[in-house]
Amino acid sequence: MVKMLMIVLLLHGVCVLLLSVPTVSAVSLSVSPNLQQVFRGSSSVDLSCVDDGQPADGWTVKRTRGGFTEDCGAAAGFGRLLVSYCVVDLSAPSETFWCEDSSGQQSDRVSFSVQSDTTGVILEIPALPVRTGSDVILRCRQRNGATVAAYFFIKGISVGPKPEHIITNIMQADEGLYCSTDEGGKSPQSSLRVRDSPTIIHPPPPPSSSTNFDPPLLLDKKVSLSVSPNLQQVFSGFSSVYLSCVDDGQTADGWTVKRTRGGLTEDCGAAAGFGRLLGSYCVVDLSAPSETFWCEDSSGQQSDRVSFSVQSDTKDKGVILEIPALPVRTGSDVILRCRQRNGATVAAYFFIKGISVGHGHTREHIITNITQADEGLYSCSTDEGGKSPQSSLRVRDPPTIIHPPPHCPPPPSTSTNFDSPLLKKETV
Repeated sequence: MVKMLMIVLLLHGVCVLLLSVPTVSAVSLSVSPNLQQVFRGSSSVDLSCVDDGQPADGWTVKRTRGGFTEDCGAAAGFGRLLVSYCVVDLSAPSETFWCEDSSGQQSDRVSFSVQSDTTGVILEIPALPVRTGSDVILRCRQRNGATVAAYFFIKGISVGPKPEHIITNIMQADEGLYCSTDEGGKSPQSSLRVRDSPTIIHPPPPPSSSTNFDPPLLLDKKVSLSVSPNLQQVFSGFSSVYLSCVDDGQTADGWTVKRTRGGLTEDCGAAAGFGRLLGSYCVVDLSAPSETFWCEDSSGQQSDRVSFSVQSDTKDKGVILEIPALPVRTGSDVILRCRQRNGATVAAYFFIKGISVGHGHTREHIITNITQADEGLYSCSTDEGGKSPQSSLRVRDPPTIIHPPPHCPPPPSTSTNFDSPLLKKETV
């Protein structure tokens, strides 16, 4: 009887284990724009604590200053709180930030370098870790926004001069300190960090039903078009946009970036005037008033399409609306800003579907806890008469994960005949 009881409890224990497997998703510090280096006096950096792309409740953006740990918005001179965002104007030569909860758990730390030399340059390098197997493009940028041919230094070794340096199929061996230099000056050094893609471990099924175990199903998982920088609107003659086809953050083999021009579908790098191929990237200099791109494979499967608007008004009054090019997830927050050609953000009026929103004349408009109802055409205008193009904010639900029930065999018929005194005796 005792032996039979142990078998039954073991079987039930296995079933409970499979039904209650926790989903582990580490909270991370989100950085926008995702760049480690900035010029002193340039635009703000938006920091937030996220869990699988959505705001992480109970977590706070922090930094250390003068030996003390400070919370965003609570310490003098440390950020402005805009709902889930900590908006920081970087000024110190080097600053480090992270997310932390009340129990002391911390995210990875992210460091920034501020270029105060008025003739210097900055290296465009990701602030966040990149995944193994992905590609990264490094560029050298001047204060006026122009990218320039430069020498790139990796762990002290020089390559170039060239307009950009691409690292393909990133590995842990690519970690290290990088910087760049041109005739005008030298950038700070910043560290490229590499992380392996997260590993999903499925618990083993019961021995008697190992052939009947179904792994979790991820619905709506598909290849998407990656956009860097993730902005729909640009000024004419501005720097390039980098497009690539990705599957769960990594290069999607067999997929091509495409566009339609004059009724014809063109492939990046194959059509005159349409992009340069750099590793897995399609580098595009946007010039038409409006252009649309997508990813497609040989069977005709397509990703969502992404559109851009180009502001051709070269006068000082011309502005663009900073709005994401890629769809945003329901439940997240989005900050909209109105930006001039010189890079400065300005107080503006924000419009959705032609109707003024927000609190009138403000530096930014924030949309909290996004829903499908927030989709629509947005624009901004200033008192000086500048008006941005209209661009569409798109909202998508997070992908759905379904865990099929485990196939546990029914307990033996004798399981209902437990001898309670015996159980008590054996467990004493």
